[in-house]
Amino acid sequence: MNGLKRFFGSAIFLSYIITMGIVILVYMLAWVYPFGDRHVLFYDSFQSYAPRIAELARRLTEGGSPFYTWQAQFGVDNYLLMITSLMNPFVLLAPLFGNEYITEFFSLYYLIHIPAISAGFAYYMKKRFGRGDIVAIALSIAYGLSSFVTAYFVVFYWLPCIAMLPLVAVGVDNIIKDGKYKFYAVVLGAAIITNYLFGMFLCVFSGLYFIAELYLKESQSRAYYWKTILKYAVSSVLAVGIAGVVLVPAALLLGNTKYASAGSSIPPLEFFFSIPQVLTGYLFDVAPSVLLSNANGTPNIYVGVFALVLAVFYFVNPAIPKKQKLVYGGVLLFLILAASVNILGYVLNGMRYPTGFPHRVLFIMCFFTLFLAAQSFEKIQAVPLKSFRITTLAMLGGVVLLWIMFPAVSWSLSGYVTVAAVFENFVFILIYVALLYYASRVPERRKVLLGFVFALALVEVSTGAAKNMQIHMVETTREQYAIELNDDMEKVSELLGAEDALYRADMSPKRLSSGGSLFGYNSISSFAISYESVTEFCRNLGVGATQSRIDYRFPTPLLNSVFAVKYSINRAYNRNKPPEYYEEAAVFDKVTLYENTKVLPLGFVVDKNILDYDPYSVMKTAKRTQNDFAKALAGIEGNLLLGAIKSDGSAYTRNCSVELSDDGISGTYEVSPTIKTTDHIYVYLRFKIPANRSTFLTLNIDNLRGVYVKINGENISGIQINTQNEIIGLGKLEAGDEVVLGLFFQNPLKPESAYVERTLDETKSQNPLFLLGLYDREREAVVASRESGTFFVDLFQMDEERYLETIDELSRSPFEVTHYDDTHVEGFVNAGRGGVMFTTIPYDKRWHVYVDGAEVATEKVAEAFLAFSVRAGRHDIRLEFRVYGLAESFAVSGIALFATFFGETIIRLPGGRKRRGRGGKSESPVTPVEEFKGRDEIAEADEIEDLRDPTGWPEPADGAYGDDGAEFTDTAEELPYTAEYIVGAEESETEEGGPLEE
Repeated sequence: MNGLKRFFGSAIFLSYIITMGIVILVYMLAWVYPFGDRHVLFYDSFQSYAPRIAELARRLTEGGSPFYTWQAQFGVDNYLLMITSLMNPFVLLAPLFGNEYITEFFSLYYLIHIPAISAGFAYYMKKRFGRGDIVAIALSIAYGLSSFVTAYFVVFYWLPCIAMLPLVAVGVDNIIKDGKYKFYAVVLGAAIITNYLFGMFLCVFSGLYFIAELYLKESQSRAYYWKTILKYAVSSVLAVGIAGVVLVPAALLLGNTKYASAGSSIPPLEFFFSIPQVLTGYLFDVAPSVLLSNANGTPNIYVGVFALVLAVFYFVNPAIPKKQKLVYGGVLLFLILAASVNILGYVLNGMRYPTGFPHRVLFIMCFFTLFLAAQSFEKIQAVPLKSFRITTLAMLGGVVLLWIMFPAVSWSLSGYVTVAAVFENFVFILIYVALLYYASRVPERRKVLLGFVFALALVEVSTGAAKNMQIHMVETTREQYAIELNDDMEKVSELLGAEDALYRADMSPKRLSSGGSLFGYNSISSFAISYESVTEFCRNLGVGATQSRIDYRFPTPLLNSVFAVKYSINRAYNRNKPPEYYEEAAVFDKVTLYENTKVLPLGFVVDKNILDYDPYSVMKTAKRTQNDFAKALAGIEGNLLLGAIKSDGSAYTRNCSVELSDDGISGTYEVSPTIKTTDHIYVYLRFKIPANRSTFLTLNIDNLRGVYVKINGENISGIQINTQNEIIGLGKLEAGDEVVLGLFFQNPLKPESAYVERTLDETKSQNPLFLLGLYDREREAVVASRESGTFFVDLFQMDEERYLETIDELSRSPFEVTHYDDTHVEGFVNAGRGGVMFTTIPYDKRWHVYVDGAEVATEKVAEAFLAFSVRAGRHDIRLEFRVYGLAESFAVSGIALFATFFGETIIRLPGGRKRRGRGGKSESPVTPVEEFKGRDEIAEADEIEDLRDPTGWPEPADGAYGDDGAEFTDTAEELPYTAEYIVGAEESETEEGGPLEE
């Protein structure tokens, strides 16, 4: 009972429960269900994580293989998707929520995991500093609600690693202090399993932390240092081995993905941001960076002005040794460089540039800043009054300087300081400094003053968290995300799933990139991990594809047929405009299902020359790539997609000047130098349609913001272009129809967010610090690069007769699929004269193909799709997807776990003695002082009171201080061992069970 009472009154529990209350308050302010109709899904959680978890929930309840899925990107390795983001055991609760409550699953997930980050730091404060007071709680909540967490909380699988960072630090301390390594190995291994990229960051952190702490350790014997280093190295290897269950498959499988080859060589040296930009990240009320589009704004390292003030005083405190300041200052500098120097970021992210969210390693800087703040607080009473004054003035001056360098008029884009932010940071700095000073000088008022510090810090970090967590909750309402269409989509999925043959479907217009995973139908569109070759080939064919996603928007009838896209799922407001050659098949309330009348099966036999097809031999437009692809597949001469339609030569412009080329479809533009931040920049081009044919559009435009299409005076909604060279279908148009294209360019002033009604010239001269080289040059370069640009517009039509001829040719020898599941496809083919079976299954060497029971070699088409040879005649075909490396990965993890828990037992000598060094003595003698300082049991024993003043600093006269700042008494009677028993033990050779035995 006493144990439970102490736990519920502990800093760990209070940090957790207070942070949870703040998250609930944020939900209330943001109108998150059940407080309103909003939800917490945006960006990756909206597009990828929720659909993945929904698919995993179906597999857990309905069965299915975890190793492959047809519900994303033509078919993709599902185990890789799981080990990259779904290794948290909490996701196993997803089936209890179902699609209807998938948004509430994430609300609960964040509500549980964000407080766990605070609790993890509170545990570290208890173990490292022996603190369980309101100061420890304040610093712990600041870690849980840092701008890194509140800006990136959407990436749900990062949160456990952020929470385990303090535990890894505790594990390193254990190794250095008393040689205990199991906790460190297990925690680090679990973190890597949860997310191996962030686990790698934790490995880097543990190395830095270990080197710094061991170097600062009081003088020890050489044997101690070697033994400690060996234990750390072995336990780190064991941690990696424990994580083998994800690391082995990841190493084997990532070679097939886009993420594996984001860069093959070290890039030239560049800086993401300057030191002043880093400092803006520590200020209150400065908007965080979220996506790469605002990566040059500010790093997300805000942990409260309270922590910032303490961290600054750490470096001016005369009681802190210079050696310690240099070491920890060096670690802090390395972390800054790791986030700002592109080469370090490239290496730390696994020899690639991260997509989406920038500066991922900075959660370590958040922790380290709070670590310095905690050490500073231990000895704040040693800072003289003069240093208090000078340091305070320096901090206030720094805020003003940052405002001059990065001015803003509103809280909108990251990295810019508003006048309001200057005032707010001034107030916080002055109040915190005053409270800390008097708390350290007036012992009788210490508890009250620190209570005010705690209350103010709580208000500050809560306000920052509320602003950061709400800034992007704007995509859809809870009902619009899944509930509105859930019942209708279940009927659609049941209808599509009843087919024995393997066909694909996609939603039009697009709402999210992983609709197949969310609602359970076979799809091309996907988000995040993808086969690199397939993504690249799709982009060259004019499909909307980027490094992290494929958005299939029915670009041309050829691709719709060849890619086996049998169904178009249309929502109510778009049901009367299906893609070309699709006819209505079924209506389910708000959803209409259209069926492709010219769809081809999953595979078909073509000439063996397809194996020589190379779409990358020369640079091509999407139109030309599709023409060449059609010729390679069917051997039909002539172009399927025809030449560009010229504009009438006129151009209506706004806030820019345009010069058209003679071809009437390309030109250059230059932004007017007198534009305002709120101005739109665009050009209108006019076209006349020459014939009754299907018409398409492709754009290649510098600084494109959007496109506006009007046909015969009617606006065409749903036009969405995410990538250059993407083909967009405009439907079948008639001769004489008029098409007007509005091309909208980026406003070069828009990213600044500060220069309202200022000209381009003024932005370059308004800041005096620009002349001193202190101004943000990168921001000026962005402005200059968007002042002008080029554009190319390709409006073209399709030769319908040639399309039908191509489809007829490809239909001669189809692969008739009779059955399929997650990892098998079975069917037959009448191969005619024989040739190559081309399939739209992404090439993966784990696919094994059997023709009439005999395995045959597989081939690649365009480095993307699976193919294999077939002889003339009829053949039974079976494709089987096999997983490799799984048994090995579990074996590695099992061996590592066994070695972690039983390794020391195995290496003991017979008779229960440990191995001795020379002379029969222990290889790592423990001094009496170390033994005395290092016993956690003394501080944690139920019968011993906490020896530290829970609300302030210990008085020097009360006792001595150990390495970790913990106070202990001079009275031997209060210890579990008498002073006489400990004295002289260093020279004794203790047997098992002796006072110094581990």
